[in-house]
Amino acid sequence: MSSKKGTDIWLIVFTMIKKEQAYIERLHIELESLRNLLYQLSLINRLYCIN
Repeated sequence: MSSKKGTDIWLIVFTMIKKEQAYIERLHIELESLRNLLYQLSLINRLYCIN
């Protein structure tokens, strides 16, 4: 019985870690999108400063 409980706890921990990894991956994708947007805005800003 104790072994089953231990297995359940590890399964919960593993599931939580996987969810956190997925969340971090989504944050990374969002950060990359924001970087791209910032780069595009800096290019637009440069164009307006030249003209």
